[in-house]
Amino acid sequence: MRPQDLYPEFGTFVSDLRAHSERLAFIRLDVETWNPDELRADTGSGWSSDETLVSLIDDLDRAESTLRTATANLESAWAALGRLASD
Repeated sequence: MRPQDLYPEFGTFVSDLRAHSERLAFIRLDVETWNPDELRADTGSGWSSDETLVSLIDDLDRAESTLRTATANLESAWAALGRLASD
């Protein structure tokens, strides 16, 4: 596959990933509004609902940050790809 052939597909991939990053941010914000007093943790887990909710929010926050970093790196790669062409 030539760079100019890959460029549009790669752009779609980057755009989709950016959209997933935004969706994950909204999910995290929604989860942060949950009231732990209204939640139940699995009784066999040994974790309280408070601990589980904090863990969930932390994991979502780290995942969001990682996904945003990956998106930025892929946007840079896409820009570099746009500067290449072959016959």
